[in-house]
Amino acid sequence: MRHLAKETGSWRTATLTPGDPLPHDLLVAHRNALASRLAEAPGEVARCAHLRYLPVVRGTVPDDPHRVFYAFPEQDGPKVVAVPSPRRVAQAAIVILGAAVLLRVLFAVL
Repeated sequence: MRHLAKETGSWRTATLTPGDPLPHDLLVAHRNALASRLAEAPGEVARCAHLRYLPVVRGTVPDDPHRVFYAFPEQDGPKVVAVPSPRRVAQAAIVILGAAVLLRVLFAVL
């Protein structure tokens, strides 16, 4: 998902200096973290921060609990990507581990 978003996502940019308003579409937690870091320090001559961000929405569908959907903007409109849920990944790992242990036991017996 990260690779796809990095390649095709419609990233937003902002150049910020102390006192500049933060982008309106940032999460509150991100706004608070940036505001404290952009505060002017005593004796500081100048500071400039270049911000690059991509709004991403995560969602699940009750009828399909084994997938997680992520949506982010692209040049042509929103892009939706479905990935296996963490529970589904854990289940697959357990099955693969069980098969490996079974094969190991079978080869040890033979």
